[in-house]
Amino acid sequence: MTDFIASPEPTVLAIAFIKQHFLDAEVGQKMPADRPDLFIQVTDTGGAGRHDVVMDEVRLTFDVYAKDSSTASRVARDLFGLLWVWPERHTGVYRRRGWSRPAWVPDDVTGQARYVLTATLDFRGERRTL
Repeated sequence: MTDFIASPEPTVLAIAFIKQHFLDAEVGQKMPADRPDLFIQVTDTGGAGRHDVVMDEVRLTFDVYAKDSSTASRVARDLFGLLWVWPERHTGVYRRRGWSRPAWVPDDVTGQARYVLTATLDFRGERRTL
């Protein structure tokens, strides 16, 4: 048996947290085929990784797709604010430097309204034994 520190799955944690607050949005890692009116896509886009033995720095990118630009903008800005307070509401999540505010980036394939933002967070790992 070997003890080690396992990092949590940040996209799963982010999706669960967002779903608690955006009840009218679909939230996930992959755009559904039916392209809903409001979808928040969560993607793990890297980060510095493991540091301080139990901490894992992760960069998450959030794409907010909506039926119009004003809805996409409002939801993206609300999401940015919500993510900022996430560490105060959830044990084991910490804010890091490297955030980008919501930016207008319409989907180049469909033209659907989209805002994109990025958050850099630390996630505390847990001791495991295998």
